[in-house]
Amino acid sequence: MIACRNQHDTFPAGSSTRVRRSGAALLEGTIVLGVFVTVIFILFDLGLAVMRQNTLAEAARRLAREAIVHGERASPDRSVWGPAQATGNAGDGSEIATVLEAALVTLDPAEVTYELVWPDSDNRSGDRVSVTLEYPHRAILPQVLGSGTLALRSESTMHIER
Repeated sequence: MIACRNQHDTFPAGSSTRVRRSGAALLEGTIVLGVFVTVIFILFDLGLAVMRQNTLAEAARRLAREAIVHGERASPDRSVWGPAQATGNAGDGSEIATVLEAALVTLDPAEVTYELVWPDSDNRSGDRVSVTLEYPHRAILPQVLGSGTLALRSESTMHIER
C-alpha cells in the first residue's frame, strides 16, 4: 500500500493516485445547480413579462377598435365616447373597463391603467383615438432586475369609423 497525504486514504500498490474529490464535487454541483436554477427563473420571468406585454398590446388594440365605433355617430345601441379624455383602471367597472377585462386574462385588471385620448380634439368620423395601457410587472427574482418592477406599456391609435 502507498500512503497518501491523509493517513485514512490509502490506495493499493500499482493503482492510480486518485484523490478523493467528493467534497469538491459537492461544492461544484451546488454552484452549478444554483446558477442553473437562477437562469431558469430568469428565463421564466422574462417569458412571463413578454406574455404580459403581448396581452397588454392585444388589450390596447381591442379597446381602440371598440372606441372607433363609439364616435359621434355611434349606432343607437352603443354609447358615445369622447372627446373628453378617459382614464381609470381595468377593474373599475366602467364600460371601458368591461371591454378591457375580457382581454386581460393573465393580468390583474385592478393593476392595469388605461387612458383614452382623442388627439384631434373631437370624436367625429376620421378623427383619431389613442389608447395607452400600463401595467407594473413584478419580477419573480427582484434582485436580478434591480428594482423588482418593470413598467409595461402599450399604445394603439386608430381612426374613428362612426
